[in-house]
Amino acid sequence: GFLMLLTLALIGLLFTPIPIVTALSPTDLQGLGRYVFLLVFGVVYLLELISAISISKLEDEIDLLIQSYQRDK
Repeated sequence: GFLMLLTLALIGLLFTPIPIVTALSPTDLQGLGRYVFLLVFGVVYLLELISAISISKLEDEIDLLIQSYQRDK
């Protein structure tokens, strides 16, 4: 998931029109870079969090299933 997002972000950066990039001053570019980085990082972090939560829920459900199975024996 992380690598896919990273490649998507890189592709997005590659397809940014060159005139826009050249029109920006170096400080603007730095700000833009930080913004893009934070955006990508935030999205990745959220996705990791969501997947971690769903995995832990799944583990809890599996534990419950095992417990009920052992009780039924």
